[in-house]
Amino acid sequence: MNELKIEEFVIKEFFLYLLYTSEANGGEFEVGGEILFIQVLDRLKLEGEGDVWETDLKKGVPSISQEAKRAILNGKMPSFMKLKVKSGEDEFIFSLDSKSLELKSLKIPAVAINEVGIKLEQRLFYIETIYFVLESLFKEFFKVRTNNEMWQKFIDDVKAWAKEI
Repeated sequence: MNELKIEEFVIKEFFLYLLYTSEANGGEFEVGGEILFIQVLDRLKLEGEGDVWETDLKKGVPSISQEAKRAILNGKMPSFMKLKVKSGEDEFIFSLDSKSLELKSLKIPAVAINEVGIKLEQRLFYIETIYFVLESLFKEFFKVRTNNEMWQKFIDDVKAWAKEI
């Protein structure tokens, strides 16, 4: 079976898209006609080149910190982030790493059903849901990334936002 390989720099650009768009839109994203709220939580790592090639921000709200914005202005890109995704009443919390693009420490909504078979089915539904959400977000990012005009506007907007220190 052929496996699609996405270069890590594209994943980091996707993370930047999530970071900036969540801040610029108050966390609001539209996915498949549904409004989602996405927030970068208390863990954000940015990587780049040079003397200080890694900035690891923990606690507080690292996505809007001066350190994060300075790191972005200095060419660093998000490589690890902890996210909260809220869809209706359902809330998911997880971490993403640009090296593997695996969901780590996934917390799904509690399932208040005691029957084992139905409970497992509901948990699998939630896992499938968050993968669908991430795939849909990536498709939205890809539309921007593959359109030169939209990508340049995005880069300009990120730079302007990052300069708001």
